[in-house]
Amino acid sequence: MLFQMLKLGLLFVCLMPLSLCQNKDLDMFGLINLLYLKADKNLDGTITQTELDDIFKGFDANGDGDVTPAEFVPTWMAITHFSKGLANAYFVLADLNADGVIDHKDLTILYSRFDVDGNGKVSGEEFNHKWQDIYKESAFAVLFTRADNNKDEHLSTAEFTKLFKPFDTDKDNAVSKAEFEAGWTKENFGNKAQADALFRGIDSNHDNKITSVDTSHLYRMYNANHDDHVDLIELAKISLLAGHL
Repeated sequence: MLFQMLKLGLLFVCLMPLSLCQNKDLDMFGLINLLYLKADKNLDGTITQTELDDIFKGFDANGDGDVTPAEFVPTWMAITHFSKGLANAYFVLADLNADGVIDHKDLTILYSRFDVDGNGKVSGEEFNHKWQDIYKESAFAVLFTRADNNKDEHLSTAEFTKLFKPFDTDKDNAVSKAEFEAGWTKENFGNKAQADALFRGIDSNHDNKITSVDTSHLYRMYNANHDDHVDLIELAKISLLAGHL
């Protein structure tokens, strides 16, 4: 399944009181802390499979055991103040088998991936590190969806070269550092420091702009299986260029 490997990080999400989440400047660490505090109901420092299942039920508005995009997306938007596109990206990443719903099958696989040491519990450290990865990868799920014009779940060379086109506000076929910072933060993809680190990693020829030269370089790097197209699993690895902030 196309998204299977990437989607292994998500989703310890909760229906927390919205009064806790009205900060429109909620950053990665603020979001992770809120999610963890809500998840670890007994405050024992770990999250069990049962606690994960209980969190999941908060999004299941009609109680049928399946969380649909219609149930998840507006609630996630209300909690995080993220855009609809970004909220939908989190749903896509959580729907491990790409069947259009998040259910117990997805969460069982998900839990095993968070449980890095395999002891049956997810520690605070495991939760934190996995969520940082997810937060960074979600931006590329949005960019992937926008660039995938024919919706075939792959980016051709032509589609890939337009990956950062939404940030090119002056339409000069180049994305400056200022444009990248502005676009990245406006979309709630991350903060300015994260945008700067990612920009430096993408700007392969160090000319202080992202052009087709840089996207062509990325394409060669991340088309790992040399099949002449890039899928979401491959694309999300670009997030690693930002390093750990």
